[in-house]
Parts: sequence; structure tokens; C-alpha cells
Amino acid sequence: MEEKGYNPINQIVGYILSEDPTYITNHSNARTMIRKIDRDELELGGLTEDVCEEQRAVAVRDIEISCQAEPDVYVTGDAALLISLVQNLVTNAVKYGRDGGHVWVRVYRDGPNACVSVRDDGVGIAPDDLDRIWNRFYQADRVRGDDTPGVGLGLSLAQQIARLHGGRITAASRLGFGSEFIFTMPCR
Repeated sequence: MEEKGYNPINQIVGYILSEDPTYITNHSNARTMIRKIDRDELELGGLTEDVCEEQRAVAVRDIEISCQAEPDVYVTGDAALLISLVQNLVTNAVKYGRDGGHVWVRVYRDGPNACVSVRDDGVGIAPDDLDRIWNRFYQADRVRGDDTPGVGLGLSLAQQIARLHGGRITAASRLGFGSEFIFTMPCR
């Protein structure tokens, strides 16, 4: 049943930095709550492998998802937020991948940093759009067409989650050949 004043944006869970960066504000169905960001020791490879396994189970497209994780890549962070970040990157790779294509996910150390790379062989992103994909509500519709669902919040929220963890996400892409997103944050 539709609620009075229904807006699809109200169903989106968004994490926004509050004045204290150890807290997040969760906006869901127009209700607001604040919770402290957890700082637990997490093994990033296992967390990422779980996300990949889940995405394989729910994928509605014929895309192979492979995951390669170095052992013992430990970080300090909020498991729910990091799962959301990795889910967003993997889901986008599947969503914008080509039928019969591949998504490659890799967890590794790079010096003092833990990294998660998500690469696909899909449609890619135009060079002019690469800087704008981090903006809220931005969608590179010209490349993907009008039938891809979404409102353009995922990458913006994922980048905010990365920043909450002292990290960042970078993107590289070539139209017609796919994209690679790399999430980097300090190792424990």
C-alpha cells in the first residue's frame, strides 16, 4: 500500500556525515536516526568474498563474478558500511556489464593500504562523465540507456563511506571496454 506523500527517494538509505565524523545519519522512509560508526577489526577479503557470493546468487544477468582476495588484509571499520560500499561497486559492475561478460573483484595490500578493485568489461563511462559520477543524482544515461534502474546516489554514498574510513574510491574507464573502481583505505 502506498503511503501518503510517497516518494521513491524515501526508500533509499543514505549515509551523510554529521558534524562529528564518528557518527552517521541514516535517512530511511523519512525517519532520521543517528548511530555511532563502529570501529571493528575486519578481514576485508572475507567481507568482500561474502558480498561477491551474495551477488552471484541474486544476479539476474548472465555475468560471471570472480573474487580473488589476499589473506589477512585487516582494516578497522564499520562492517555494515563497508559491505554497503562493496555491494554498490559490485552491483554497478553487474548492472553495467555486458551479457555474458565478467566482473573481477580483487582484494590486496598496496603498501600501508587495503584495496578492493572491481573491474568489468561492460559499457564503460565517457571521459566527460568520470568526474561527475560522484555527484548525487548524477547518471550517465547516454551510455547505459533509459532502462537501467537507479537514482544516482550509490557512488556518492560509497565515496562518503570510503571517506569515513580514511579512504577513497577512484575510477578509470574506457567507453565500450568497461570500468575499474578501486576502493583504498588504511590497513589496520
